[in-house]
Amino acid sequence: MSNKIVIVILLSLLCVACGSDNKKEQPLPEIDKSYLTSPENKLRDWLSYDELNAQKVSKKSPYHNDYFMPIGQENPALHVFNGTLTIAGNRLDGFPNNYYETMKRFPNLTVQFVSHDGYLIPANRDIIVPDDQQSFWRVILSPGKVWSETTDNGMSRASFPFVLVETGWNTTLNGLATFLYDDNQVSSLRVQIVQHTAPGFRDEAAGTLGLSYHTTPDQDNSTLTQKFDVELQQRLPIANWQSLIDQFPLLNWPHFNSGLADNDISASAIWFQEKIYMQPCHTLYGEYPFCRFMRHGVYSATKPAAGAVALTYLVQRYGSEVLNYFIKDYVEVTADHNGWDQVRFVDALNMVTGIGNNDHDPNSTNTSPDEHGSLVGDWSRALSEQEKLDIAFQRYGNYPWGPNEVFRYNTNHYFILSAAIDNLVRQREGIGLWQLLKDNVYQPIGIQHSPMMHTTESDGSRGVPILGIGLYPTVDDMIKIGRLLHQNGQFNGAQLLHAETLNKALFRTTEHGFFSHWHDNQDGKGRYLLSFFSVPYLGESGCLIQVPLLSGSGGNLVTILPNGVISLRFADAKNYDARAMIDISGALAPVCQ
Repeated sequence: MSNKIVIVILLSLLCVACGSDNKKEQPLPEIDKSYLTSPENKLRDWLSYDELNAQKVSKKSPYHNDYFMPIGQENPALHVFNGTLTIAGNRLDGFPNNYYETMKRFPNLTVQFVSHDGYLIPANRDIIVPDDQQSFWRVILSPGKVWSETTDNGMSRASFPFVLVETGWNTTLNGLATFLYDDNQVSSLRVQIVQHTAPGFRDEAAGTLGLSYHTTPDQDNSTLTQKFDVELQQRLPIANWQSLIDQFPLLNWPHFNSGLADNDISASAIWFQEKIYMQPCHTLYGEYPFCRFMRHGVYSATKPAAGAVALTYLVQRYGSEVLNYFIKDYVEVTADHNGWDQVRFVDALNMVTGIGNNDHDPNSTNTSPDEHGSLVGDWSRALSEQEKLDIAFQRYGNYPWGPNEVFRYNTNHYFILSAAIDNLVRQREGIGLWQLLKDNVYQPIGIQHSPMMHTTESDGSRGVPILGIGLYPTVDDMIKIGRLLHQNGQFNGAQLLHAETLNKALFRTTEHGFFSHWHDNQDGKGRYLLSFFSVPYLGESGCLIQVPLLSGSGGNLVTILPNGVISLRFADAKNYDARAMIDISGALAPVCQ
């Protein structure tokens, strides 16, 4: 058979299905991705009654955040929620394969909630440590809401925000949860992770979890609800970001976020005119609906917001001599050298201990040679106070210079300071440092809940606050802290923090601290003093000031200008351009007065 005949036969076989009705390529069936967009038709297509009661399969992807809120006509909840939810932890879909299995798993939890005036209030607003070890994560719960929809067959609906946090670092994964309930039963629980302040964990995930409900209808929750009412009354007023743009239309407002993508930023705001002008809390799945209650892991911004606040409070309470107390008198030093003999509290606050391993040149512009690497990882994974202290003392050598000479940033040394002042407080007060701060500083300025990382002790006791990292504030919390700092530690006529020490920390005196080289710019060199970085800034009439900066890993930034404007951005794209925020804040009111 000739080759020509073979080719003809093959072509004819290939074209058996090439009739006139099949000449056009058949379109692929459309994939329904309506769950990724806001329900414009006001109909609940997703997270419906059937889906939450397992008669309809849920998507593996997160939904648009609007599905966690009322759709269509919102009606009051039909039932009072008063009881305990038991959440059956399970694997979430979406986390990458290189995560350990424990990192992909939502933890088992038993948590108490109560409904009140349309809110769903968790009884525990601190860091919840699960009883089991199946999940990598701990949890912080925040208030949500309850309502009803006509398509839910007589059940009420609830939604609440939460964050997953880890044991050793300040990672924060913000999520949403929703379920149906009546007086006796609940549906399954749908959860999704949609935003983060976590440079190493920038992934979304979702899952449907088993849920059970133990009602406690006779339990008196009046104390809990009354405290919540006070919390709402103490919130700072919030205005729309656009309304600030409208007041100052000639300013370069896109400059404020320095070209960051919306999803890089968890929250961004300016305190001005006694209001928080706040941008929406963006996610890949629409705006985060509980922006006011959203918590953020701010990493080293914890040092000034908690550490400096703690020490300036103790100076106000005990006297200025506290700054010159020696570390060795309040913590057992186990280092094999004598470098710690003369290190004072203030030296650790200034990061000038004279202790370290990696750069013995005092003139080096690398001022954080010991902040990264295996030792920091080992320290973060160590759980107990003693384990952390052993690493911080025993695995760092002695630099050739002494304390109070050369700036070398080291979060481990900040933890040693935390342990020392915690011991000081326990000796004098009989309670831990963090409880003292909550009672006498944070709660008086209107911060009713202040979750903070502590060490994990085998005897179950409350450990030591980390202070170098570990604070999880809301935007409202951080603005209140910034406002207290700007007002020289005074609130409602009471002097909470030591004014003289605080003035130094905010670069308001001739003492400008140590060159950090972290925020050098065209106006001068950045500095570090008493836990605060600074950004040089040339004001409108030629005054050169050092703008205090609270700075944390990933790009968590808070600036406090002399004009009273506080700017804030919580982000995890490793963008540390605070100058862009300062340029906008400095244009709103004079800084050279």
